[in-house]
Amino acid sequence: MERRPTSFFYRRKQAADGVDAPQRRRRRPGLIARIVRRACFGVGALVLFSIAMGLFVSFLFGRGGPESLPDDMILVLNITDPIGESEHARSLSDPFAAAGITVGDLIETLDKAKDDARVRGLLVSLDNAGMELAHIQELRAAVKRFRASGKFANIYTASFADLGSGIGAYYFASAFDKIWMQPVGMVSMTGLSLEMPFAKDVLDKVGAKADFLHREEYKSAMESFTNAHMSDANRVSMQSILDDFSGQVFNDIAFDRNLTRPALQTQLDKGLITGGDALKAGLIDELDYADVLLQKLRDETTGNKDSDDPPVVDIADYYATMEEEKSPGRKDNVGLVRIAGEIVPGDEPEPGYATGDYIANAVMDAADDKNIKVIVVRVDSPGGSPSASETIRRSIVYAKEKGKKIVVSMGPVAASGGYWVTVDADKIYAMPTTLTGSIGVIMGKFEISGLWKKVGVNWESLTWGRNAKLWSMNSAMSETERASLNIAIDDTYMSFIKRVAEGRHMKPEQVREIAKGRAWTGTQAKANGLVDDLGGLDNALDYAATLIGEKDRSALRVREIPKPLSPLEQLLRMMGSQVGIGDYPGKGGAMLKVVEPFLRKADVMERSGPVQAYDASLPIIRP
Repeated sequence: MERRPTSFFYRRKQAADGVDAPQRRRRRPGLIARIVRRACFGVGALVLFSIAMGLFVSFLFGRGGPESLPDDMILVLNITDPIGESEHARSLSDPFAAAGITVGDLIETLDKAKDDARVRGLLVSLDNAGMELAHIQELRAAVKRFRASGKFANIYTASFADLGSGIGAYYFASAFDKIWMQPVGMVSMTGLSLEMPFAKDVLDKVGAKADFLHREEYKSAMESFTNAHMSDANRVSMQSILDDFSGQVFNDIAFDRNLTRPALQTQLDKGLITGGDALKAGLIDELDYADVLLQKLRDETTGNKDSDDPPVVDIADYYATMEEEKSPGRKDNVGLVRIAGEIVPGDEPEPGYATGDYIANAVMDAADDKNIKVIVVRVDSPGGSPSASETIRRSIVYAKEKGKKIVVSMGPVAASGGYWVTVDADKIYAMPTTLTGSIGVIMGKFEISGLWKKVGVNWESLTWGRNAKLWSMNSAMSETERASLNIAIDDTYMSFIKRVAEGRHMKPEQVREIAKGRAWTGTQAKANGLVDDLGGLDNALDYAATLIGEKDRSALRVREIPKPLSPLEQLLRMMGSQVGIGDYPGKGGAMLKVVEPFLRKADVMERSGPVQAYDASLPIIRP
């Protein structure tokens, strides 16, 4: 489909009489300059050609068609890396790395496998628990649907104490019918915690200041810079979220493991639980090794303890075959658009960011497709630029004017600008642990005149206009400038409230009461009217199916719009982009984990401007 332009067409300058204006003659570079330039170009072209050929060869000989599946099998999933909303972006250090399976892929695969007579059961090996609570809940629901079909689902780990706090991994594991652990393993149930850094004292020491206005008291996106401690309003909001999350995790584990609340609380208060005690308490089912587990499953399914049948099949291979087996010739009738990452202006895809015009074009392309009847929008974003958020929201309105139904599925977070984009949907789904709302705005700047003074740098400036230095980092904000900012931030905030009120069919004063920059869990958001129902992407697709007269999502042909980038396209974009936070050496180190949130906020501000519908202070709790 033809790409919709997002900027004015550029025209060649013409003279007044319509004749092409003479072009400025360029000076011909010298011989040495030409040699150096051609050498650099040649080396760069050779490197690019080598990488492209490597990708081509790897796909030519490495992919082929998916192997045929056996008539009897056990699906195996080894979780060694975090499973997230989207595929892991390739990096220059490892351009041929496997993209990995996503949460959505895994859910789709389990739902397909539960109805596949060839699949006997599921075996998961858990070596990494880097998942967010909302994703864990979606996967738990998929595992339970798989079990409800009469098939077994076992999970194995060497130790729950090796996986961070352990409770998130155990929360995921509790959805399986049997939990296996190595005999020397331990169960870590230390609870959930929320830690937030506050850097005002550091800024004071270096002569810098974060000067931000916010609407209203709960809007704490820049509190890490403006405060030395957590504000009372932020503490109330965060404690409410933590209590809600903890209650959900606790109740689900107690129910799934058939434990009384007092019995589970006793184990939780221990923190670290040995394998033997965990077995006695009913937290796990077996203490043994992975090879013993696999052979036992084969024995139970075949009656022969020495059998190598049924064979195990990697779930990624099963997914690839499943994609090939989709009915050919059927037209796609549902479009899936993803909004993942901070929302920033731009018309090209960027890993980790949701660029406004690029996503808006995708929504409008789906709206213009006569075969697409429903557009499902999947959101996992803490917000960002109000203007970019409004661009996306307007594209959804455009789609509705074209007669399309819009269904939103919220992932781990859909807050501030991430909520702004959803308000005109026909129906909004959120997971119980989704973080959403945060209807508010921040505006301001960093001022570093004190820093320059400390290092002996004197800045002088010439200005035209009373507010010419409004955004200068070298001068403090004047009262006149502050008054101007207050007017602007109030206008943006009231626009936000107005759009929520119109989209959610509420009165502005009702929205104001639940706005004030406060974030809500999915459960709380359903109670106060910000979302319509609780559920994941599967529920959103089921609802989309009913809108076009189908029973459930199994009858849908879903097309992701825009089509995900191929590995070669990812690599070419990566080579043409600047090095980002994620490319720093030593990625994942303790210091980077502390610094990265600050760098991320600064990067979003640089891309989006001083006005933000953004809440980077929201806790992404990975238990």
